Amino acid sequence: MRWRPRQSKAAKAYQSLLSHDREWVRLVLADLRAAGYANESTFVEGDPTATAYNEGRRSMWLHIREMLALTDRDIEELENWEIQQRQNNE
Repeated sequence: MRWRPRQSKAAKAYQSLLSHDREWVRLVLADLRAAGYANESTFVEGDPTATAYNEGRRSMWLHIREMLALTDRDIEELENWEIQQRQNNE
C-alpha cells in the first residue's frame, strides 16, 4: 500500500505508525475497517441512538482513512488481503 503524504503533524504520526507494509499493520487496519462499518449500513431500524453510535464509529474509520490518505486501491488491496487470510484459516 502506498500513502499520499499529508502535512499535519497528526497525519504524519498516523502514517509513521501505520504506513509500514507489514502484516500487523494490515491486521489493525482490517479490524478498524470492520469496526468502522466500512462496508455495511450503520442504520438500526427503530433505534436512532444505536444508528448515531454506529455513525460515530464509521466517522472514526473515515478519519483514519483520511489521515493515512488511503486510496480506493489501497482499500481494495486490504480487502483482498482479508479474503486471503480467511481462506488460509479455513
